[in-house]
Amino acid sequence: MIVIRVFGDSIYLMYVLPAVFYTITIMLAFALSHTDGKMKWSIAALIPCVIISSPMASTMTLETCVHVGTIIFALVCLNMLRYDKHTTIKLTSVTTLTAASVFSDSIFNYYITIPIVVTFVVHVLINKDFSKWRYVFAVIVGVVIAKFLALVANYFGLLNTPGTQPPAFVNYENIPSNLNLFIVGIIQYFDAFIFGKQLSASNAMIFSRFAVMIFWLALLVVAIKNRFKASFVDTALSISSVLLPAAYVASNMPVDLGTTRYLVFSFITGSALIARYLNSQADQRLYAFASTIILIFIFIPSGRYELPNSRVQDISNFVRDNNLGDGYGTYWVASAVTLFKNGDVRPITFTDENKAVRLNWLSNKAWYGFKSRYIVTEFKHDIDKILNQYGREGHIKEIDNAYIIYYDDARIVIE
Repeated sequence: MIVIRVFGDSIYLMYVLPAVFYTITIMLAFALSHTDGKMKWSIAALIPCVIISSPMASTMTLETCVHVGTIIFALVCLNMLRYDKHTTIKLTSVTTLTAASVFSDSIFNYYITIPIVVTFVVHVLINKDFSKWRYVFAVIVGVVIAKFLALVANYFGLLNTPGTQPPAFVNYENIPSNLNLFIVGIIQYFDAFIFGKQLSASNAMIFSRFAVMIFWLALLVVAIKNRFKASFVDTALSISSVLLPAAYVASNMPVDLGTTRYLVFSFITGSALIARYLNSQADQRLYAFASTIILIFIFIPSGRYELPNSRVQDISNFVRDNNLGDGYGTYWVASAVTLFKNGDVRPITFTDENKAVRLNWLSNKAWYGFKSRYIVTEFKHDIDKILNQYGREGHIKEIDNAYIIYYDDARIVIE
């Protein structure tokens, strides 16, 4: 929001900000991977999942604007754990970051809150170490503040942050589906889906990435075993690396391959933990350097670097070419299309009665109430809902699995 206030809602921010966010993520992960000042293995360990991530990995890290901010805040909190001195500024920062994150995205509890609390309990039981109690207190206070702010905001109608439905245990019959999505998601995250591929020179890099994936997973197990009790940070990283995968398989979180995004933070913390383990071993600078070069060669993307013709740009051009003006649309399409300045698209949702209504999430009531000719949606099943509500004579334009339902007159009003 600050950047948009300063530079305006330019479409170029769609390309610049993700690069900035991802660079910050890499730098924080790199800082977290140091062990006693040693960093010789840090780059190599971070290449597969963080530094040169696959298209799926980078997309899932960045595409949900809330998650990437939460990831950055969580990495900042973990980096603060690396230092033994508990200053007022540090503890206040942890409380503030926790409150801001939990207020908008409860997944932060799986990133930081639960791992920190469990880590504290482990170190109390094993080492009788109570030294991090202030840090745990700061996190818990942040969660309490976030919940209080959410209650106040919702009570006074200041801001609605509905989030997602609370997770529940997976139905027994869905366990195989969860396991399948979990395994396929990990393989795709490494861009290493070898199944159905022929053994040929053209597929050599895919098979190489698959081998690296297996080695990465094995190293993660070894790193957890060897570093779990090494320090408070290592314990927290170990728990964070396995908590979300376990929750993912055992809950109703998996819906499709896109929900692999819930595992992104575990890939980052797992990579940092592997780096810390390798950095703690005997001095092997030559092996670290050679591994870095080989991994760069294996994971470097091929092809030309061009700004893609995006779906939202095509939708925006259609709105402009047909003089449709301002309109309404489902959240992700609405927020993206508006950036192209060819028409402001207000976010909507559908009720249980299949009626289009205002979406009370990061929106303003003053945006609504005008007459429009169209609604744009990402979902095919919304078409009948719109036609039933506003008339069957509407025209339908499909653009890359998005649908614009538009009329010859401005009849659509959403209060």
